[in-house]
Amino acid sequence: MGPSSGAAPQPVPRDTAAGDTAAGDTAARDTTARGGAVDGSRHRSPDPRPGFGRFAVVAAGQLVSAIGSALSLLVMSVWMLDHTGRISAFATTAAVSLLPGILVGPVAGAVADRYGRRTVMLIADATAGATTFGMAMLVALNRPNLLEICLLCGLTSVAAAFQRSAFLAAVAQLVPKPFLGHASGVVQLGAGMGALFAPMIGAGLLAVLPLSVILLIDAATFTVAVGTLAAVRFPDRLFRRREESMRVQLARGVRYVLRRPGLRALMVFFLGDHILYAIGFTLIQPMVLLEHGVGTLGLVLVAGGVGALTGALTMSIWGGTRRRTHGMLLATAASNVAIVVIGLAREPWLIAVGMFGLAFSEALIDGHWMALLQTKEGRVNSLFLVVVTVFLPIGYLVMGPLADHVLRHTLEPGGALHDSVGPVLGTGPDRGLGFVVVISGLLLSVWLLRAWANPRLRLLEDHLPDAVPDAEIWDRDTEQERADRAIRAAAGTAAPAAPAVGATVDGPSAEDLAWIETWRAVYDHAHKGTDSPVVGQDFTGWNSSYDGTPIPAEEMREWRDATVERTREYRPRRVLEIGVGSGALLVPLAEHCEHYTGTDLSSVAVDTLDRDLREQRPALHRRVELRAQLGHVADGLRASGYDLIILNSVVQYFPSRDYLSEVLDVALGLLTPGGHIFVGDVRNLRLHGHLRAAVRQHAPSPAAVAGAGDTELLVDPALWDDLARGRPQIVGVDLRVKRGRAHNELTRYRYDVVLSTAPAEVRSVTAIPTMAWGSQLANLDQLSRFMATDAPAPLRVTGVPNRRLHSGPRAHAAPDPEQFHALAARHGMWAALTWSDEDAELLDVVLLPATTRPPLTGLLTRTGRDDDLTHRPLANSPAARTVPTPDPVLL
Repeated sequence: MGPSSGAAPQPVPRDTAAGDTAAGDTAARDTTARGGAVDGSRHRSPDPRPGFGRFAVVAAGQLVSAIGSALSLLVMSVWMLDHTGRISAFATTAAVSLLPGILVGPVAGAVADRYGRRTVMLIADATAGATTFGMAMLVALNRPNLLEICLLCGLTSVAAAFQRSAFLAAVAQLVPKPFLGHASGVVQLGAGMGALFAPMIGAGLLAVLPLSVILLIDAATFTVAVGTLAAVRFPDRLFRRREESMRVQLARGVRYVLRRPGLRALMVFFLGDHILYAIGFTLIQPMVLLEHGVGTLGLVLVAGGVGALTGALTMSIWGGTRRRTHGMLLATAASNVAIVVIGLAREPWLIAVGMFGLAFSEALIDGHWMALLQTKEGRVNSLFLVVVTVFLPIGYLVMGPLADHVLRHTLEPGGALHDSVGPVLGTGPDRGLGFVVVISGLLLSVWLLRAWANPRLRLLEDHLPDAVPDAEIWDRDTEQERADRAIRAAAGTAAPAAPAVGATVDGPSAEDLAWIETWRAVYDHAHKGTDSPVVGQDFTGWNSSYDGTPIPAEEMREWRDATVERTREYRPRRVLEIGVGSGALLVPLAEHCEHYTGTDLSSVAVDTLDRDLREQRPALHRRVELRAQLGHVADGLRASGYDLIILNSVVQYFPSRDYLSEVLDVALGLLTPGGHIFVGDVRNLRLHGHLRAAVRQHAPSPAAVAGAGDTELLVDPALWDDLARGRPQIVGVDLRVKRGRAHNELTRYRYDVVLSTAPAEVRSVTAIPTMAWGSQLANLDQLSRFMATDAPAPLRVTGVPNRRLHSGPRAHAAPDPEQFHALAARHGMWAALTWSDEDAELLDVVLLPATTRPPLTGLLTRTGRDDDLTHRPLANSPAARTVPTPDPVLL
């Protein structure tokens, strides 16, 4: 959604690009950079659309450059080690080729966000080419010393950092979102091709050409990269307002990561992984050179290049696993095994096999995690790059001197490990390095097992889906600020106006997340391999608690129709349904909405519904957005973007009252002012004993009775008023029993509640006249005569026995709840039935004139004091498997 006031930043029209245009669009670019209005249609052709072909041209230019850069790095490293004989000199050269670029990574990411990514890439490639050319000239003229080489390599590293950040961020700009996994594989293809061809070419070139000529070849490859960028226009999917400073922009990137527990867990994993990885990886090339020489090193690096190329091709064709984090972690396991093989191997061919496996796995790792973060902002990508890669150059700087003075000698005759480890790994200066490589691989495996046990990391995509793509938002920073507000609400750190009961800054507890994961697995299994019924008519899994058989389809359709009618009372235009399932509500509601977003914890359910809508209802599919994510996750959803949020038959699967509060606070942050939250099919805690008694009659097994409802969240109707009191934006609580003629567990033990927010006009029914059933009214005929004697006026009938419960003579003598609705309609009125606070088996019937429409508040009355709530359980804790025993007076 766009800004609501004229003072807010406005987006540049889609047909205008600034910074990602051809050279002839300078005037338009300058106008846009000043924040002025631009009418792109008067100055230029229509903006190009994203496409894989356009991306392929740009990627091809970057591929040629990558081959040249890999060639220069190889020959420079070999030249340095060959001329000095010191591992520390080799390691220093490698470190300064990485560290400066890493340190400027966050700045590079912020620049990629603030300016056209095409422009940043052009400048970076041109700068790198000029620096490499200068290095070649210095080598040709006077054979530079180590300091000069380090300075020039550092400058090239800085240019490469800007190029990489802009290129990674531009992938989402150039490629449609469904193909991001494939595009990430193509990006890795460039690195793999460089790793493959550089050793093949470098081994031959070093024998016939001087170093300066090889560097000139690298400089020439940058002209290819610049040429392709100059020839290709980028689709304009960026925003040009620059109302924040670079410092603020970087700080927001840090805050974006730190406020999201899943990203924090991913960062911690990468930190430990790269520290341990650097210990072993930095010694592999010196180890091979010391024992086998330059020729074998070229063979080993060629094998690594083949592995990187194969991995990149695999990723580009395959696209990766459905869960990116699973693919990333499994590929990491394979990488760790390959490192151990390299450290143990003494034969060149086995080292080459290990290097192939290592490079192949690394390509898959990079492809998966890049696809995972691709739709985040460039500054987020760069923050990850700087944090997780800074340890590789530090490892070079630390391990180089350590290898020269300590490690090379540990397995030599007389060394500290010669007699103990030597019989296993062999002896010699290279074997001390191999021992460290093996230890590195083993420690990496232990760290990976720890990461897999962390549900925040293993299920990262459930807790942190992709952010809104650039082309789908108006003002990026406004959207991020709104998302941060929703995150604060979910973490319990929002303003006092809307505290999350019991929440912490880390979001749901590990116990709650484990409980949710259990339900996710249940529903993934339930939706797998199912046929494709008429979309919206699939009631798979709706089984009776009494005997386990499916609830009759006609009763399910009645349940569905009653819920749809209730939600349509609020005339929604933009709907968010949390727990969309098979689309039972989506199909009838989305037809009358501008836009309908559905989320679900089950990715299988989301994929199935998306397929069925696309095949059966393509027109409806175009106005629907489906996302697989948990209820407390707001990322990717429009803050203040929905006038109705639906949680129907969902909260019973929540692990605790605290989690319910978190989801409620997130939903409040997503509502437009005056919007409504519909919470349907809530299990009534007060009637838990009645359900257990009914199950006992149908299934006398003690296990069946004990499990009746114990694994679902049960909520006392009084809880909603208690939650609303702590959230002043909630101005109405409209709680009613379920509609339906069928007497089943759906109508007996469940209810719906609607929470309305300011400035919605709600109608309070707390002070209307009352009549008591039994003492003032004996039957429906008497109530009908009373209603016919006067003009329709609001009336509350209290203490009506609930016939659906079939418990005692009072209920059998009472009318069916649906009869009150029919009676009200005959008299030009309508009825709203709710629970009585006096007795769980009683109902209150509120009769209102037809002109008095929802939203209502005050349907559920309070007969006790507020402090009674502190001594009365208002919800159970399914994740802890505790079901409070309700107060006997309520039963």
